[in-house]
Amino acid sequence: MLFSCSRSSSIIGTWTVEKVTFEFNERKSTPEMIRQLGEIEKHNTLIFKNDSIVHITMAAIDADYKYQISNDGTVTLEPADHPISHIVLNQNVIRTETETVIGKMRVTYKKSNFRKR
Repeated sequence: MLFSCSRSSSIIGTWTVEKVTFEFNERKSTPEMIRQLGEIEKHNTLIFKNDSIVHITMAAIDADYKYQISNDGTVTLEPADHPISHIVLNQNVIRTETETVIGKMRVTYKKSNFRKR
């Protein structure tokens, strides 16, 4: 079951990174590498164009995906070739979690007041 129209329409717009955190294996990376990766990830955007299409811009991707939102706020993307393993909408925040070769990355997004062209 999907959220009501009002919940689905509240996600529409541009979401930008508010915070990036990592759980990383110190044997596979250094704090400096993690800092640099965090700086790159701060430029990510999620642009929910309508009630079924989101445009994701990240270091590794720049593409449109179909999405659905479940009752618990989990956002499911199709096709499944995206690198994000978990996306949750909770009130005015979107949280993503991605497994990487150096560990787990969590990104928090807030809806921007501006519209991206």
